[in-house]
Amino acid sequence: MGGDMGNSWITNTPVGAGTVETLGVSVTLMACAVAVATVVATALCVPSVMRGWPEPQAGSGVVAAAMTALPEFLLAAMLLVVGAVWLGWFPPYGWQVLDHAVLPALALGLPAGGLIGRLLSDAISVAFAEKWVATWAMAGASRARLTAAVLRRALPSVMSQIGLVLIGLTGGAVAVEKVFAIPGLGRAVLGAASAQDIPALQAGVLALLMLAIGAGSLSAAARNLLMGAALRSGTVPVPDSREHHDGGCRGSARRCGSVAAHRRRGLASRSVHLEPCTACRPGLELPFGADASGRTSLPGWGMAPCPRWELHCSWSWLAL
Repeated sequence: MGGDMGNSWITNTPVGAGTVETLGVSVTLMACAVAVATVVATALCVPSVMRGWPEPQAGSGVVAAAMTALPEFLLAAMLLVVGAVWLGWFPPYGWQVLDHAVLPALALGLPAGGLIGRLLSDAISVAFAEKWVATWAMAGASRARLTAAVLRRALPSVMSQIGLVLIGLTGGAVAVEKVFAIPGLGRAVLGAASAQDIPALQAGVLALLMLAIGAGSLSAAARNLLMGAALRSGTVPVPDSREHHDGGCRGSARRCGSVAAHRRRGLASRSVHLEPCTACRPGLELPFGADASGRTSLPGWGMAPCPRWELHCSWSWLAL
């Protein structure tokens, strides 16, 4: 109740101060990883922006899939061997200067950037295929302004997935911090779990949970900011549902549209046939007329078949 997280069962020291310190290290590492992911995602989205047409980008798709498929712990081990042991460009472990954050940030940021770049690239392609883009181009909008509008249109649709990717960084940081011996929150939680230090484990899990909630809240706030007045007024535009694949798919879409139009015409003609003919309208013989099924209301008999419907109206039903 008072914010006291208790003492460690191993060192008998308060776990609150240590948790806050390790949380600061993990937040710094995640910020570096987000910077790397932003650069990678931007590079993967460049072909879609430059081309400006909803066709699959084979090159960026293969690169993004390869980056996303690499586990953080495996990528961390590879970067450690290549960058620190073979080349000697970066320190292999520790957390003292900025050079210590390069390899861990790459291990966390490359898979995240590959996934975000692929998602955003597809969203940009779909946004470029919408009709308003052609309208803006014919109205004389510049390429820069059109690209900015497309990015603002595409980003809100993937902000929820980007938030999940950022939250996933907290899980990947556990393995990366263990590989590079970084005194972060993930390594502290793993050590507390191995030592069965319940107070330290509870404090670490709570800090990870708060970090994940913060990342999700930031992504939701960014989405609301990008949507702007459209979200508040309930006028969010809906993407065009036309096909963006090969000619066979477009032909199938055209055929489905023709069938749908034919069915609509059939329903429209059916509604005309279902209207009662002039012979079944109210008159001396049928004071209450007849409905579209040929039923009439006769005094003392209730609903009964119209004697004229079979002669005049049943041919309309046979034509349906």
